[in-house]
Amino acid sequence: MALYPYKGSVMPGWQRKLFYAIILLNIAFVAFQIAVFVHGHDKRSIFNMLYALLLIGYCVLRLSSTKHPRHYLIVDEEGITWHFPFFEAAETYHWSGMNAVEIQPNNLSLYLRNGQQAKINLELGYEPKQIQQIITAVKQQAKDKGVTIRG
Repeated sequence: MALYPYKGSVMPGWQRKLFYAIILLNIAFVAFQIAVFVHGHDKRSIFNMLYALLLIGYCVLRLSSTKHPRHYLIVDEEGITWHFPFFEAAETYHWSGMNAVEIQPNNLSLYLRNGQQAKINLELGYEPKQIQQIITAVKQQAKDKGVTIRG
């Protein structure tokens, strides 16, 4: 199974490291504020702790929500699945339901047995290197499944 994440749907490694650093610094800050509160009963330290805990919660949510891509294209033995922005759910077209695949620069056109046609514009969400990988994967799977390749 080849998973191709849509541009910007996965957090880059440097951002993930930055969020981990923010979490660690805020944990240390909360520990310091607990010590300040225990020693001097300063009420401001409670608000500082709440703010730091909210920031930790935000970072954890961002890290967990961007671990797996929200928008993607998958080319596998079953067919082609994609979930691009503005789609409510992922769409899958099985190889067994396809008559032909037309490959044009930066575009895939899927011709289905029921007469429908689906066009996928790859230029919007993928770099040229990824587009070439996707086209290669589609050609290979279509050839293996006996689907006609045009273009």
